[in-house]
Amino acid sequence: MIKVIPFIYEDLDDLYANTYVLIDEKNECVVVDPPRKGMDEKAVDAVASIAPERIVYVSCNPATLARDIQRFNAYEYILKEAVAVDMFPRTSHVETVCYLYHQKKDFISVPYEPKDTNT
Repeated sequence: MIKVIPFIYEDLDDLYANTYVLIDEKNECVVVDPPRKGMDEKAVDAVASIAPERIVYVSCNPATLARDIQRFNAYEYILKEAVAVDMFPRTSHVETVCYLYHQKKDFISVPYEPKDTNT
């Protein structure tokens, strides 16, 4: 049962300086939704330093997404799943939601069953 969820709205460029705000006893999941330019190396360092078990990364730019996933790989985060979400029909733009997990941490895996939208 989830009892407390802290939400922190922070500019990724400022995240590195304010990492202390995010540190808790158990950081299960961090959700990041950076701008098109992706995450600064210091922001990736800051997120990795709080050692969440899982990271949900929302991206609108496949190039910076790939770059940032490689940066998280250096901290032993592995991409488990990526789903493209067409939020802007009839355009070439999609949002990609990625699920990364830390390969050396034990965590509870919640199965995800996508809904069949064809019915």
